[in-house]
Amino acid sequence: MLTAAQTRRAALRAQIAAEQAPLTLRRPAKNAEGPGRPVLMAVAAHKGRLSVHFGQAREFLIYEVRGTGIRLVGLRQIDPYCQGPLECGGQEDGLEQTIRALAGCEVVLCAKIGHEPWERLVAAGIQPNGEHPDERIESACLAVWHQMFQAGKLTDPQVSQVA
Repeated sequence: MLTAAQTRRAALRAQIAAEQAPLTLRRPAKNAEGPGRPVLMAVAAHKGRLSVHFGQAREFLIYEVRGTGIRLVGLRQIDPYCQGPLECGGQEDGLEQTIRALAGCEVVLCAKIGHEPWERLVAAGIQPNGEHPDERIESACLAVWHQMFQAGKLTDPQVSQVA
């Protein structure tokens, strides 16, 4: 019989192992697109979780997200907009470079984001999202895609022209 301390240690080991497990991506089948169009999402993550602040990101993983799954399609490396936990802002060139690096993405997911970068991303046509801190990449991306779909933002232009 295990003691309470041994049980807690075993539970902690299991939790750490689950957090460090490799991310399993569901790849959409080529012919199974499902409803709605795909969305390119830039993700600031570490070890498969949205745990990176926008200003401290050194890279963004780029995913094509559909209702049927996500697929890693690229990596965009950048210089961080923030130089420390209290030294954000004032680096206009760094923020502009980051926004240019995210061109083509509709959404950027991160653990946190400040007001100025948020507004600048929106002005560039990129929707920031900090609503899923510390979540696994796949679940956060799919949640955002489904939220966009429910809001009617993912109507396939070809389908709407036919109707």
